[in-house]
Amino acid sequence: MSAQGAENGDNRTLTLSGVMNEAGDVTTFDLIVLDGVTYLKGLNGIPGVNPAQWYRFPQELGNVTHDAPGVKSLLAQLEWQDVQNAVFQNEGSEMLDAQTCTRWLARDTKLAQGLLGIAGSARAGNQLQALDRAEFRVWTCSDGYMHRLTGLVEGHDPANPTARATVELTIELYDHDGAIEITAPENVQDFQAPASDTEPSPMPNP
Repeated sequence: MSAQGAENGDNRTLTLSGVMNEAGDVTTFDLIVLDGVTYLKGLNGIPGVNPAQWYRFPQELGNVTHDAPGVKSLLAQLEWQDVQNAVFQNEGSEMLDAQTCTRWLARDTKLAQGLLGIAGSARAGNQLQALDRAEFRVWTCSDGYMHRLTGLVEGHDPANPTARATVELTIELYDHDGAIEITAPENVQDFQAPASDTEPSPMPNP
């Protein structure tokens, strides 16, 4: 799964690629939150809803905006106290985003669990109950910001050693002080929830 997004105050955009729907198909999910209104594209599994269509969710459905993922919410899956407590090794310097950056490496199982939380893969989590390798890297740069973080977790299921999994994640952080403009999509339709006994959740289930 890959993610790309931007945030400006409470307004944000996010595109999740490689999301697996209930049918097992890999899809893309797009989200825009602007002035308290949520726009979604890529909804699957809801009768009468076109995954290729942008839908507007009104402010009255505040739970949609509240639950909508974003860059900050993905990073919040990491316990920053664990990041602060981890032992990092200086791996040297390199140029990144026209900045001189220091690359730091930590081999820490708690950070690995946070990485699995960001990846959101329950299947991989089952196969990674016994960790064989856990690496977490961050790039801190001369402008005072973190510009990249990566994680690599390898492991297996103790009850079935042949069931192995690898999770890799890269997050690029840039334009920290840039002027970010977030606009509403074109050709939007108002979302009409289908009649049912339960209210469907528009949020993706990676």
